[in-house]
Amino acid sequence: MSHLDPFIVYTVKLAMDFKFQPSTLDNRQRPSTINQPQDDPNHPLFPEMIMRILSVNPLLLKMSERTPKLKEENVLALLYHTDKNWIQSVKELSRAIQSNKSNSTIKINYALNNVHHQQSIFLDTLYVLRKAIMSSSDHRLSSSITLASDSSIIEASPKRFNESIWFAAQVLHHHGKLRHLEHFTEQLRPFASKLYETLEQFRLQLRGTLRRQRNVMGRYKKKSSLIHRNTKRFSVWSIFSAHSLQPSNTMFYDTVHHQQFLHDELEPFMATLIQHWSQFENRLYTSYVHTVFGRHHDGIQPIVTKQDFISSRLPHSIYHDSFTQLLPLTLNRALTRGILDLHMIRNLDPIAFVALPRLAILAGITWLSHLTGWRRQRRVALPQWIQPHKETMECISSALTRLELQLLRAPSEVAHHTFVRTYQRLETALVHGQQRNDSVLEKEVYLDICLVTDSILSNHHSQLFNVILSQLFKHVGGDID
Repeated sequence: MSHLDPFIVYTVKLAMDFKFQPSTLDNRQRPSTINQPQDDPNHPLFPEMIMRILSVNPLLLKMSERTPKLKEENVLALLYHTDKNWIQSVKELSRAIQSNKSNSTIKINYALNNVHHQQSIFLDTLYVLRKAIMSSSDHRLSSSITLASDSSIIEASPKRFNESIWFAAQVLHHHGKLRHLEHFTEQLRPFASKLYETLEQFRLQLRGTLRRQRNVMGRYKKKSSLIHRNTKRFSVWSIFSAHSLQPSNTMFYDTVHHQQFLHDELEPFMATLIQHWSQFENRLYTSYVHTVFGRHHDGIQPIVTKQDFISSRLPHSIYHDSFTQLLPLTLNRALTRGILDLHMIRNLDPIAFVALPRLAILAGITWLSHLTGWRRQRRVALPQWIQPHKETMECISSALTRLELQLLRAPSEVAHHTFVRTYQRLETALVHGQQRNDSVLEKEVYLDICLVTDSILSNHHSQLFNVILSQLFKHVGGDID
């Protein structure tokens, strides 16, 4: 599949935030960019622009049709009601914008945040539906769909639909521009419009599918009732279990028959949606990379892998704190990028046991810091594994901040390339040992990370931690086999 390196995404965001932050630039350095209307609530065109961008087609059921009951087991009903809440949030935004009250700005911001929130819920529910479609008992359907995209093949594996990607498509489809990507507007807009129109078509298809679902469920209940009556007539034991075979709506949603119904009804539409989503997301990613790294960005383009190395869910009871939850994510990227070797994981190589926690600490302070909170001003409590090393963790965070500022302060493509190479060199050192040409700052980060992780592997928690690593490595080896 097309794999976006999360560290490169982190670097692009870091460079963008730093490059266009007024406090970091003087007048000579500040680029000539103009905030787009949808980004600035004080812009005179903001109300009109934001309403046009977030407008949604109210594809509700006809008055003569019944609204589906909200049931956790029925993912179609869940998606319908999240869609309904999305439509309602847009109406509330419209009312807030039309209001002339003194506190209308506060109401507009609240309503705007609610629209984004409802869109996120809809897209998360769409992801749940996607999993239901892909879990069909039809063996012809694999867990991933191979789709043609231009000259390359995109293999779409299970992933969440990010609301920020959808909002970018909304902006472009409604003739807006993305901040910092103004020069790529004409290239991106056709892909954004395809995605937008495909999702609208999917929402329309959902209504028809709900009607047909009721018909299918009605036939299922009739058939189940007939079987129940015949069983009750000829079975002595039915006296003691009169309700054991009664047809249930809940049972229907878990049947192979219903899974096949979802697959037959929605799989072609879902496949098209995934295709257009992947195309737009990759184009958007490439545009940001081009803006930060320039035309020559070898090794930064998305790479092609056959699958995610960790394809099934790991037990939350084990990988639940802000350190252990990093291990699967860090391992997946390490294998994808060739930082660790699959042979080492399958053979439980001691190098992997030492390297993975080191890479996880580095990831938790950089591209996974949004999960850990280790870089926030108001830091969260550290997990038990690294709690004794609070001061050392702060030193690592401070050193990496200095490294980022040092290499990103100069708003140039060369500096951004240097930052990526420095990070990759640091990752290599954490796996294979320090190199002679590492800078003083890199050595400082390397030694502090080693201090923390060596303690984890040698203190009274070490046996439990090694068990966690062993389970993860065996899980990955089993997934690959």
